[in-house]
Amino acid sequence: MIRFHTNHKIVREQSPIKPSSNFIPTWIKMMPTYDTREDLKGKFAGHKASHLGATLKSCYGVKELFMRSYILPMWTDTWITSKEDKTDVKQLYTLSSPFVTRGHDDYQMRTWMPNKSNFKSVVKFDNVWKYKSDTYDLLQFPCLFHVDNDFTSLMGVVPSASINMWKELNIHIIPLKDEVFIKRGTPLLQYIPIPKQQKMKIEDKLNKKDKQEMSDFIEMLVNTSFPFRFKKALKWWKNKK
Repeated sequence: MIRFHTNHKIVREQSPIKPSSNFIPTWIKMMPTYDTREDLKGKFAGHKASHLGATLKSCYGVKELFMRSYILPMWTDTWITSKEDKTDVKQLYTLSSPFVTRGHDDYQMRTWMPNKSNFKSVVKFDNVWKYKSDTYDLLQFPCLFHVDNDFTSLMGVVPSASINMWKELNIHIIPLKDEVFIKRGTPLLQYIPIPKQQKMKIEDKLNKKDKQEMSDFIEMLVNTSFPFRFKKALKWWKNKK
C-alpha cells in the first residue's frame, strides 16, 4: 500500500495525484498503434499488414510506465518570472501555512553546471503533498513524454519506507525561460514506487536452465505477430510457468 496526503482539501478535490494513465499526452492518444502509410510498405515487404510500422503506442514498456507510475499535477495557476539573480513566483491560489515557495542559491547546483544557458533557477514548493509506505520508496523524475519547453524538474528518491514515516514531496521546478506560466492540472512530477535498497550482484555466467528459458522466450517473441508482440509473448510465458 502506498499513501498520499495533503492538508488542503481544494488540492485533494481539484488536482489530486493520480496514476499516470490519467495524464497520457494528447500526441500519444492521437498516435495510431501502427502506421500503415504507403511509404512504409517497402520496409516491411513480405510481412503481414499488422507488422507495418508498429509505433510507441504498442510498446509494452511504455504502457506499463503509465500504469505503474503516478503524476503530481500543479494545483493552481502559477507564474514564474526570472530576472538576473531574482526569481518571483505568483500563484492564483495561495495555500496557507506551512506551505512555502522558495529557491536554491546558485552555489548549491547551478554554479557547477557545465551548461547554464537555459537554466534560470530552482523553484522549490514545500509541504503540498506527503507520502508514506512501509515497503516502497518513491523515485521522483520529470514527466516522461510530456513535452514542455518552459520548465523541467529534478530527480530524486523520497525515502519513506527507508525511514518508516510520512515524508514530504518537495517539488523542484526549473524554469527554462524568463517567464513561465504553469496552468493548474499541468503534470509536474512523475513517481514510481521502488523497493527499499537492494543488494546487487553481477553474475559471471547463467546456468543452463536460465539460458534455455531465455531462448524459449525469444523464440516465442520472434514468432509472435505485431501489434502487442511482447505482451502476447509475456502472457504465453506466464501460462507456461
